[in-house]
Amino acid sequence: MTVRVSVVVPVYNCGARFWPTLESLRAQTMPRSDFEVILVDDGSTDTTVQSLRGDTAFDRWIRVVASEHSGGPGRPRNIGVDEAVGEFVLFLDGDDRLAPEALERLYAQAVRADADIVVPRTAGHGRPVPRDATALPLERGHLLTHPALVQSMTALKLFRRSFLLRQGLRFPEGRVPLEDHLFTLRAHLAAGSVSVVHDYTCYHAVRRSDPGPPPHAGTGIADVCRSVAALFGLVRQGVAPGPQQDALIAHWYQEQLLGRLDERVLGQSAAGYAKTHRAILDLVQREVPPQVDAHLPATLRVRSAVLRSGSAEDLRVLARHEAGFTHHTRVEALGWNAGRFSVMTSSDLLHQGKDGTVRPVRFVVDGDRLRWDLPAGLLALPGVAEAADMTEALAATALRGYARLRDDNTDVYLPGHHRLVSIPLGRNADGLPTVSVRVEATTEFDAARADHDRPVTGLWDFNILIETCGWRRPRRIGDNRSPVADGQLRPAFLADATLVAPYWTKTGNLSVRVAPAAPGALKQAVREPDRSAVWADGPALRVRIPVELAPLERPVAVEVTLAAEPGRTLAVPGRIAPGEAADLAVLEFSAPVGALGPDGPAAGAAAAPGACAWEIHLRQDGAGKSAALGLTLGQAGPGSWSVAGARP
Repeated sequence: MTVRVSVVVPVYNCGARFWPTLESLRAQTMPRSDFEVILVDDGSTDTTVQSLRGDTAFDRWIRVVASEHSGGPGRPRNIGVDEAVGEFVLFLDGDDRLAPEALERLYAQAVRADADIVVPRTAGHGRPVPRDATALPLERGHLLTHPALVQSMTALKLFRRSFLLRQGLRFPEGRVPLEDHLFTLRAHLAAGSVSVVHDYTCYHAVRRSDPGPPPHAGTGIADVCRSVAALFGLVRQGVAPGPQQDALIAHWYQEQLLGRLDERVLGQSAAGYAKTHRAILDLVQREVPPQVDAHLPATLRVRSAVLRSGSAEDLRVLARHEAGFTHHTRVEALGWNAGRFSVMTSSDLLHQGKDGTVRPVRFVVDGDRLRWDLPAGLLALPGVAEAADMTEALAATALRGYARLRDDNTDVYLPGHHRLVSIPLGRNADGLPTVSVRVEATTEFDAARADHDRPVTGLWDFNILIETCGWRRPRRIGDNRSPVADGQLRPAFLADATLVAPYWTKTGNLSVRVAPAAPGALKQAVREPDRSAVWADGPALRVRIPVELAPLERPVAVEVTLAAEPGRTLAVPGRIAPGEAADLAVLEFSAPVGALGPDGPAAGAAAAPGACAWEIHLRQDGAGKSAALGLTLGQAGPGSWSVAGARP
């Protein structure tokens, strides 16, 4: 049979750390006959080869290939492509793992879109991963028509093997920084069609708990600059002069050169920093024309202008000035609207020092323009004052809420809207007003449609990502919140009776549990049990307990279990029904009075007050385990019953 996918995995001294990767390959839903795995060992100095051969001895679809040590993943990947027979090749790192449907979905997308490259949605575990490249569907795209693809330049993708062979695409071998970028950029420029899997997390990128040396250990800034220069050369060969070429050069200029000149330079030795500064400045003067700066974010345009001035010390001054950018986000209010959970936030842009001190990011109001408030010495450098104009950059500020699935770190962006508010701070030495910026936002979580119009389940942690002027910072939210938000926190039942339950974690952050049957979350919604109504109706005792929920469309069937000592239980049907107000519901059930006495049905007379207390448990629609609501149904006197908080 034809092999559809060859999975190429470079390994080196991996030991038992490789087991999660191997198990994820064994768990693939694609039939074993349709894919192969090629493990290429890069001259391990431990027992990796022997262990892998022993662990995979009965897996005929896995091959172990030993090679001499090269010091990087390039050569093992090239050997893997040479050994592969599959229609497509997927590169997988030995610390990472695949989701069960990864190969099946990636291959199906490649066939459907006739793609040379398929980019998988990726979750990061202890390491950042690109989100934007797979945030939206893409069937037949290209790097030049879909610029977001440049955000994902690792080789951890699916490639058509005949495309790789036809184009003669090979990885640089040895200790070469950015070797995957050099390979992937060439592939993207040559590809006829690029697609993405946007609605299923295929790839899990894992940071090692015991990180060894990087693949290019022993290289330095000179080697990095050589690789970046080679990338610039590929861009110039493959893209005509003009805005597209300049934008691609700006990407690596920002990420690999200017990105090294942030606040981290403050911790470098004088000699090390001087070497870094000289190497980057020399490359920029040779390879990065000034018009490229127009494609940089605003703060990076400032950094580039300071770099081009030639002063290493001025770059340190700038690094100190912008160090510790972050945002302090406060949850102001919560709400529900037609099954959508809304979070209202306000975010202040700040610099936070390592000692915990904070200062606002200051902007100078100069007529109808807003300028970054920089030290006078920097503003005097050529091009800095012009680059410090942040008017358009601030107007383009993006605040994006996203929810992260705790089980596998899948991120989904959430819809919402925001506005900017200026906060007066006073005047600078020139007498001009200065302001800080606050971002007020509303973000919505619709569990029925959150993942590209598909429902989600599980435990989701809420985050806010702010991108402005070239700064980009994500943060968990909830630990800073208004008391009003505490009073508005309540669960909701969706139209299909799925329970969506927001809550504050032990560290105070906001999370939401989405589950078809999770009645334990209703415990937080029972806030006034003393307002419950309990009355006898002939032989039945009827109970109505107020529950604070989001507006309920229709009643939800539940099973109520009453539990008393010693080991007595009584299960009765119940329901959660809309109450008199839109955001108030009631838990309703009835139980036979004769079964609730201390001796059960045999008790002919009412029990003495307090003789029997029944804990109230709930199970939704017969599914899952019963959960205690923290309430008891107890007899207050002859013929008198009440609901109270749980017994201590």
